[in-house]
Amino acid sequence: MLTCYSRAIAVRRIVMVLGVGSLMLSGLAAVSPPAAAKEKYTVDPVTGTKYKPDPEMKELLTTLAALGGKPIETLTPTEARSQPTMADASTPC
Repeated sequence: MLTCYSRAIAVRRIVMVLGVGSLMLSGLAAVSPPAAAKEKYTVDPVTGTKYKPDPEMKELLTTLAALGGKPIETLTPTEARSQPTMADASTPC
């Protein structure tokens, strides 16, 4: 039977082992990708992500950018509601 003192030591060791394991995993996750991976995931200027748009979507995104929307965090709610949308950028068939 474990005494209160030995039980506390056992719990402390378990917590230390789990803590060290989680620190090691978080350290591995923080390692930057190799240069080849960085080249593979270059940011597309149209989408702002690593994904390239389809030709039709690229045209729509370019048209939307030309409408001159502003960053939403700089606007009041009323101004944000009057920003151009995808509907404004699309042309009727």
